Amino acid sequence: MTTNGLPPETPPQPPHPPRVQPPAGSPPPGSPPPGFGPPPAMAGNRARRQGVVVAALAGAFAGYLAHALAANARAYCDAGWEAGGKFELTFEMIGLVPGCAVLAVLVWLLARRVNPVVGVAAVLLVLAVIVVWYFATQGTLDGYRGESGLCGPDNVPPWWPAWLPS
Repeated sequence: MTTNGLPPETPPQPPHPPRVQPPAGSPPPGSPPPGFGPPPAMAGNRARRQGVVVAALAGAFAGYLAHALAANARAYCDAGWEAGGKFELTFEMIGLVPGCAVLAVLVWLLARRVNPVVGVAAVLLVLAVIVVWYFATQGTLDGYRGESGLCGPDNVPPWWPAWLPS
């Protein structure tokens, strides 16, 4: 209370500061300042490069997976798992891994023009066919006498799904 018994006056609120408009030609609020981030024309190039790298890595992985499946099937059935068979699989892996990587990149570059989802599906389909084909031709040596007794005469291990060709 003041000396005259009246409540003190509240000082007037200062006016809101005026809105400052950004200078003409500056980026809109929330966007990175100039010099940060790629120019719009390069954003598509980065996505294209990322797609090629991912396709190449997926192809290399599929090549290694095909080699590992064939090697495990041969070792399990003990068919073609002597020194010559091991050397053959290792020698084929030298061409299989980079070959699958190149194939995946080529499929990606051709199929992504339709739609990126179609490109991914095409790469996965082609790689799956290569893995199953390589397993069927190199992993299961039909007619080769297996010594382990764990596989039948077709040398297909029991862990291989029956609905997939071998």
